[in-house]
Amino acid sequence: MGWYLTAQCIWYIVLVSRRDGTSLGDTLAAVGSGVSLGLACYGILGALYPFALVSYHFYLIFTGQNTHEYVPSFIIWC
Repeated sequence: MGWYLTAQCIWYIVLVSRRDGTSLGDTLAAVGSGVSLGLACYGILGALYPFALVSYHFYLIFTGQNTHEYVPSFIIWC
């Protein structure tokens, strides 16, 4: 969903830039396009967490572990 949000925001910025015949820098100086750029950055950050979670689970699958076997290896008992 984050990648979709990012793509839509960037597409909006490019579309407005072409429609108005201005450069991307001038388009980003406008308020609406600045919000779109902020949403695009937010979408990228929002997409990183699911990617990291899926990567972690693939690591567990490929090493033949489950979460209960992996997590206690980091706990230090007194």
